[in-house]
Amino acid sequence: MTAPAPGSLGFPTADAADLVRRALDEDLGPQHLDVTTLATIPADQVRTAEVVARATGVVAGLPVLELVFGQVAELVGVVAPVVEILAAEGAAVVRGDVVARVTGPLRAVLIGERTMLNVVSRLSGVATHTRRWADALDGTGAMVLDTRKTTPGMRHLEKYAVRAGGGTNKRMGLYDVAMIKDNHKLAAGSVGAAYAAVHAAYPTVDIQVEVTTVAEAHEAYAVGARFIMCDNMSRGLLAETVNALREKGERVEIEATGNLTLEVARAYAETGVDFLSVGGLTHSSPILDLALDLVVDGRATDDGVLVPQPVAQVVPVPTTPFVVRTLQPGDRERWWTLYRGYTTFYELVHTDEMTERVWQWLFDADHDLRGFVVEDGTGRVVGLAHVRPFPRPLHASVAGFLDDLFVEEGARGTGAAQALLARLRSLGEEQGWSTVRWITSESNLRARGAYDKVATALPLVTYDMPVR
Repeated sequence: MTAPAPGSLGFPTADAADLVRRALDEDLGPQHLDVTTLATIPADQVRTAEVVARATGVVAGLPVLELVFGQVAELVGVVAPVVEILAAEGAAVVRGDVVARVTGPLRAVLIGERTMLNVVSRLSGVATHTRRWADALDGTGAMVLDTRKTTPGMRHLEKYAVRAGGGTNKRMGLYDVAMIKDNHKLAAGSVGAAYAAVHAAYPTVDIQVEVTTVAEAHEAYAVGARFIMCDNMSRGLLAETVNALREKGERVEIEATGNLTLEVARAYAETGVDFLSVGGLTHSSPILDLALDLVVDGRATDDGVLVPQPVAQVVPVPTTPFVVRTLQPGDRERWWTLYRGYTTFYELVHTDEMTERVWQWLFDADHDLRGFVVEDGTGRVVGLAHVRPFPRPLHASVAGFLDDLFVEEGARGTGAAQALLARLRSLGEEQGWSTVRWITSESNLRARGAYDKVATALPLVTYDMPVR
């Protein structure tokens, strides 16, 4: 099988960021300490390390690297390491392949090492196991499905890994698809009664019915089921059930489930089923062995042999001078690119007409919105901010509201955002504002690490009440 198309897998970034935060809290304790690394590694030491496959498999979860090292950098107060991804999600790797490279403050790299490896090795293990099943079914027309037998707190990530391995997700939880199994049938009295009850309560929800005999399959079809799961059937009984259902007037999706193994997978698929569901994809997959190797005088392989490598230079973390200025008409092209990047980051639909309207507001003397941009040392505009005054009746004062702040990816962690915030603080002093306020996504952890250094997070909940 080939690797899935880039960007087609839908990496669950918010779930991953939350998992990483909890994992780091678990590893570093309430004071966020790695007592060994902080004691032995100078704060300004910069190194390069490589993530290396120690076994053959399928890699998945590499976007976790930037989340881990970005969060660690915020916790220890250093610039976030630069992550270079060298393997596509769902790509096959062999022992010795370098799948990613990380360059930055060594403290952040070493502190985040185990959390990163734990998550990526786990997801790559699921993808590797899934790929074996997908390869076994190749050419049969059947697909391998996962189940809800996932690690608590990792469902979306593990189901993502199944997709990366070439498998297909079944239902995400108890809420999106109804699945009538033995206990439901027993409690309701029959397949028909259970189906009717679910359909009456949730008429728009898809309903799947588990059967163990040909007679139950006929009954399930008769009451309206068009997705039928054949549980723990012998190959002969499964073939008989499939043939009976294929003779029906309407198309039925048929799944084989229960105690399936790779050894019999193809034979079961050749009965004509559409799916084989395998709980073991997520509950029994071993990890894919990955390691983080520091590039020094030599790089240690897993058998302990040193391979000559160039010496990584120890250099101070670079600092770039920034200039923040008022947005000008000549900035239109760069502003447009940055603003569309901003809306894409938050996965918002923003038409050209909407973007043009915002641009016009920024130069309308009767509109309160003001725009600022930040230039790096070369004069390139790398970020923007939009701010406006708002009254605070309870405080009898006027404050500034920062609607938008965005820095392009290559300039994050360099101080560009801090330069914009510093300028807005100065603007507030000039205007007599009592504060500058903004909101951000709870999962925007990298930005929140910077914000926490200059502002106080408030215990407030934001509501939107649609008016049209």
